[in-house]
Amino acid sequence: TLRIAAGMLGSNVVPALALMMDMVRCPRMDDESIDPCRELAIAAIDSLADDPQERASHIIRERHFQEPINRSGLGTRDGLAALTGENLRSDWANEVRPGTCIIGIAGAVERQPIIDALESMTKGWSGRVEDPPCTGTPPRGYAHENDPSNQVQIMLALLQPSESLIKV
Repeated sequence: TLRIAAGMLGSNVVPALALMMDMVRCPRMDDESIDPCRELAIAAIDSLADDPQERASHIIRERHFQEPINRSGLGTRDGLAALTGENLRSDWANEVRPGTCIIGIAGAVERQPIIDALESMTKGWSGRVEDPPCTGTPPRGYAHENDPSNQVQIMLALLQPSESLIKV
């Protein structure tokens, strides 16, 4: 999931939307920027060793949800090592589509200029990407992770009620 959020004066919404749409539709993914970004991403993975709460959050997600929903947004060292500018640009072009996009705007704004601007900015952009199928059975259940920290993290993940149980 990609989320872009911003706060601003209502008079700046249309110019800000232009910048945001440009980031989504035409992101800069220059080859020379890949290695520095990869290093930052690996540092984020490494920083989990110093953050027991965040690490526990990743562990419970991995144990509770099915593939691929259980994956960390940080990625993996292997995945980051395999990343190239070419495959990143190709995947972005194939996967980032407006069919499941939600744009929410609230506050003191004039509605019609925003609608007109968004229609102009998204002209020619089409398509929808289906969610990947969930596979496997997650282990769930009790798990304990040994950690030399003085901190104790307790996390609980529960299944939601089945849709068939929800009465409308």
